[in-house]
Amino acid sequence: MMILSVKLTKMVVLLRRSDSASAPLMARIGSTKIEYHVQSKPVGTILLKVAACEIVASTFGIVRDDASGIAGGRLYIAIDDAAAGGGGYGGRGQRQDLTTGCISLLQSTSVHMQRYGGGDLPLPELSRACLLAVGSICGAAIFGGKVFKASDFSIPVEDELTSRRRDACVAVCAFMMGRDSSAALPSMLVGSYGEESVLPALRLALALVQNGPMNVHAQVGQSGILIPITDILKNALIKGERYLFSASLSLIRYCGPHASTTGTSDLASLASIRDAVRT
Repeated sequence: MMILSVKLTKMVVLLRRSDSASAPLMARIGSTKIEYHVQSKPVGTILLKVAACEIVASTFGIVRDDASGIAGGRLYIAIDDAAAGGGGYGGRGQRQDLTTGCISLLQSTSVHMQRYGGGDLPLPELSRACLLAVGSICGAAIFGGKVFKASDFSIPVEDELTSRRRDACVAVCAFMMGRDSSAALPSMLVGSYGEESVLPALRLALALVQNGPMNVHAQVGQSGILIPITDILKNALIKGERYLFSASLSLIRYCGPHASTTGTSDLASLASIRDAVRT
């Protein structure tokens, strides 16, 4: 009864939020320009975006765990209505809804971190929050410590929200994957964006594989992330960190067969996988 009560409370909060103006408000916060050149302004704007992303991550996490589908339907209706009614915001004349806005924010934050680093600004915190938000939008399970289920690491059964999650995964893969230095996800998994972003990046990578189209498995497998993934796997095995171990193992299971053998980096990925399996 206690578990049911907690779930109902979360559902009530989400439904009330969906019926309010929170969707356009979160979208507007996410699209607000960060004025890096004005010393007194960036920190407050960045922290506001961090808070908005945390809310988005929790909201979509509740949607994922709602077996009835009611919460997801209400949430996406609110998002679509806000976008249709002028509640979507974007730069250069483009309109963005809440989901595409969060993905764009992750992309712009990644580009700034790659070029300039965080400096004295809380950009590592923003990177982490963006990864959490986009991971939830792509269908990742909420990770609350040591409590997780076997189904959190498998391919889910399709439902009425599958196409929404798939579209989000495709949009993320368009800039997060690649075979060159501009690929953001491999850098995140080795801690280049801060150690606090490693777990959210791993969670996002797993969500892409679980909820994206089948060609995402090949994109992930050939993107260069399998080397850091195998390192995470081995370290998690030594330290007894079950979530990191299970998530890494699932990624290797789904993406390992797609690693090619045509280049030096590909051979390194295969060698890492082999060594991890032997361990």
